[in-house]
Amino acid sequence: VKTYTACSTRYNHNNSTMTPPDRRARDVTTEYSRKFKKLDAVFAPEVVGNGENGTTGPFETAQGRFFRGQIIPITAGWFGEIGGDFAKIIKIIAREAASGECGMTVSPLINSDRKGGALPIMLQQFRRAIGVAIIRGQANHKLARLCTLREGDERGGGGDMQGESQQQQMATRAIE
Repeated sequence: VKTYTACSTRYNHNNSTMTPPDRRARDVTTEYSRKFKKLDAVFAPEVVGNGENGTTGPFETAQGRFFRGQIIPITAGWFGEIGGDFAKIIKIIAREAASGECGMTVSPLINSDRKGGALPIMLQQFRRAIGVAIIRGQANHKLARLCTLREGDERGGGGDMQGESQQQQMATRAIE
């Protein structure tokens, strides 16, 4: 699963033609193709030579055997949006859940969030849960990095770091 932060590199584009998660998925696919070629050049130079003859090495050949001939990039954005491949996976999982025992217990009469059968209800619940999990994970990542900031750091920081962690100092300030 690949994520990205809320920055102009990811969001400051014409998003009507390609969404940020799909743009990130395209970049990840290209990045991994380059990594496989580099692995061939490093670990199988006798097979690929200098790379100009078009011969594929064992790593690039193995990548070609993956489903769709490449990795499947599962991407999620800062605001809980997901890429096309991630959306397909969620649909498949929701369809399986709706056709099983869990789907039998879901009724539009009980669940007023969404009209329809078990599939649209479960699909909406799964999408919401994934979106919340993505945003919660991003927030936890940022909170975990707070303790790495030091006094005078351009990114924020501050406080006296003698013997106390920054989280302890922040908690002390909040109590005062």
